[in-house]
Amino acid sequence: GIMGNINWANSERNGVTTSNITNAGGQLDYTTLTNINLDDSRFNGFGNFNFKHSINTTGHELTADVDFGRFSSANIQDVNNANFNSSGAPLAANSLITDQDGMINVQSFKTDYVYPFSKSAKFEAGFKTSFVQSDNDVKFFDIISQQQVLDPLRSNHFIYNENINALYTSFAKEFKKTDFQIGLRMEHTNTKGNQLATGQSFSRGYVNFFPSAVVNQKLSEAHQLSLSFTKRIDRPSYRQLNPFRIFVDPYTYVVGDPGLKPVLTYAYEFSHTLKSKYITTLGYSNSREVITDVFIQDDVTKISYQTPANLQNFDQVNFDVFVPISIKKWLNTTFTGRVFWNKYSSPFLGGNLVNDYTAFDVRLNNAITIGNGWAAEINGFYQSKNAYGLFTIKNLAQVTAGIQKTSKDKNTTFKLAVSDLFYTNHVAVEVKYQNMDFFTDRTWDSRVATISFSQRFGKNTVTRARQRTGGAEEEKRRAN
Repeated sequence: GIMGNINWANSERNGVTTSNITNAGGQLDYTTLTNINLDDSRFNGFGNFNFKHSINTTGHELTADVDFGRFSSANIQDVNNANFNSSGAPLAANSLITDQDGMINVQSFKTDYVYPFSKSAKFEAGFKTSFVQSDNDVKFFDIISQQQVLDPLRSNHFIYNENINALYTSFAKEFKKTDFQIGLRMEHTNTKGNQLATGQSFSRGYVNFFPSAVVNQKLSEAHQLSLSFTKRIDRPSYRQLNPFRIFVDPYTYVVGDPGLKPVLTYAYEFSHTLKSKYITTLGYSNSREVITDVFIQDDVTKISYQTPANLQNFDQVNFDVFVPISIKKWLNTTFTGRVFWNKYSSPFLGGNLVNDYTAFDVRLNNAITIGNGWAAEINGFYQSKNAYGLFTIKNLAQVTAGIQKTSKDKNTTFKLAVSDLFYTNHVAVEVKYQNMDFFTDRTWDSRVATISFSQRFGKNTVTRARQRTGGAEEEKRRAN
């Protein structure tokens, strides 16, 4: 089979920030009013060739995927700063333009083999190799006498190459009341990065093994238990590895870190299912070199920047509840609740960071059948104050609602939906660590109304195409 996907997007955004710079006594030194205009263009194209050979009718088969794609972006950021002294009198203004072009090329090959020993036992094995190149070129220009002057100290050209080879196998067996599956994955990773402007480079190579196991036990018709263990790896996105600066204002910017390490997580989970629908889960996980965003502040220049960083340890204990409720024939409700404890601990900036919090979140989804093809949804969630890396995140909440009309023949659907109905979903974070003591509250256009219309053509009896995802889903996720 053949699959393909192409999309293009262009957006223009602008924002205004006000920065008040104070001295050690808290008195205003000067103010900077920043106007930022961003023109961003993106083009993504992906293709997949896939093959499946059924050796017999019992599930004995061989499959293969060849994937290739390109993710390109081009954006121009125009930063204009107006400065004022403590009395409000204007000072010298300054402007900056950044021109950034990026390209990510992905190629991968994957093959899987399935051999059923019987109806209750199955062996699987596979191999995957992927090659990725990320090429990013950014130029900084100062505006002097209305002319663009290249700043070679801030301009950069970064090329990142990555090759990952994986072998994996698993075995599954079913008994009368018990079933289990065990698996092992081996990955060999090679990475190389070059900053052409500075001459800096690095290369790494490492091998990891990832075992997994799950056991399910049916106690009775109403009760089932499950116990699982997994070791997994989460690699940084290609954007997080990019060492280029994106300015929020003259004193704040966002920058990636090409030295980021992957996250290794050991996860244990025990769950109970009642009547095949009510689920409770107790879990514990330990992540090493967890990637979180941190702020670093320079007291002399008064400049701070946000960057992803590896923290040594992240521990989480969680208790989850999933409860579907049929209150009436016309109302179906799903309740999901979680109580969790997060703890981040790591040496950081010469100190010892410890940030832990016990928190909870609840989600309520309501599906309402009105009749005559009309239906509605009202969904909401609330998350209490909790820890995230260096930050303490304040509580979050949101309510969304929608209504739709479906024709009698089920071929036509009209839908109206509104997200963040009460405009409550904003992120407020606090940092108190060493020389940093600040609070930010970020809001955006989270309340959005959308209208959609869909029309289905042709006979409903036509067999749908085989649904599949391809072999490079992880690479696509890291590229977006």
